[in-house]
Amino acid sequence: MAIPPVSYTAVQANPLGGGLYDAASVVDAADGRHLSGIMLEPVNDGISGLWEYAGEDNPDKVGERLDWPSFPGTVVWAADSVKTVGASIEGARERAEHILRLREPVEVEQFVAGQLLEAEASAVASVKEQMAHLELELGERGYPGVIHASRELLPALKDFIVRQGQAMFTPGGHRWAFGGGYEALGTTLVGTGAVTVVRSPIAQAEAIDTRLNDFHAIAERVVAVGWEGEALAVSLTGSE
Repeated sequence: MAIPPVSYTAVQANPLGGGLYDAASVVDAADGRHLSGIMLEPVNDGISGLWEYAGEDNPDKVGERLDWPSFPGTVVWAADSVKTVGASIEGARERAEHILRLREPVEVEQFVAGQLLEAEASAVASVKEQMAHLELELGERGYPGVIHASRELLPALKDFIVRQGQAMFTPGGHRWAFGGGYEALGTTLVGTGAVTVVRSPIAQAEAIDTRLNDFHAIAERVVAVGWEGEALAVSLTGSE
């Protein structure tokens, strides 16, 4: 008689670092009213310039407040199911929430990638030229920005990554967001201003299929992502 295998529960992992959430300011909202999107008040971008005395022709030092850009919201969810007999329903709830914890950043990055690709892209011939363009353009804003990139570019960009613990920066001090969900960006780099992630508390939903004795647990939350300044996309010549 064969000895049956022994069941063990795998050790829970932590989310992979270095992505969008690590490069953003994450705001935990009290509810999910931002499902319809957010309007982000600019606090780091504004009007500025130089003033030189020119007699009666002195230029005015005035500027209008910048418009508040709008960004859409979405619901990110994860699920687990067990039989209602002989299994832990609470365990299904815990697993759904744990899977959401791991998958949420990646799912949100996939959602954001489409918005980043709406930016009109400049084309250059090398990764070095991509970085030179973004370092210059983001540097003119006067505050640290974020460069969004697919993880497939990590080997090609290794010389442009400065690590401080788990955080990754460009040589000019901007944050890297190497998203596991940024595959759609391909070899395109997209620079933005400071990024804000607004997310609701995790909500639990559940359903029971009495015909099959299945219990389904769902964990979900409302997420919206916005950034300051115009998105700057730079692609490689000959790349899709």
